[in-house]
Amino acid sequence: MFALGIIGILFTIFNYFRNPQVASDKEDALISQRVDGISKQMTELSTSFQAHVQQDLTSLGLINERIGSVNESVVRLATIIDERIPRNKNSV
Repeated sequence: MFALGIIGILFTIFNYFRNPQVASDKEDALISQRVDGISKQMTELSTSFQAHVQQDLTSLGLINERIGSVNESVVRLATIIDERIPRNKNSV
């Protein structure tokens, strides 16, 4: 009976130290899965953001080209106006 009591006490002590370790291992595994999921989401977000930035830069390039074209047209129009309506040399 005494031997069974000692074995029971040893088993209880073993479980006392083992159960928190098992719970901790499970929690670590869950946290690791969450971190992996967040890492994948961040990678996808980064890729998507880079694609949008590239698209915006392309759009800005087209806008700059159009602004240059408009500037050329304004210069041509100003030249035509200056040729047809000469400025008064007496006014400042």
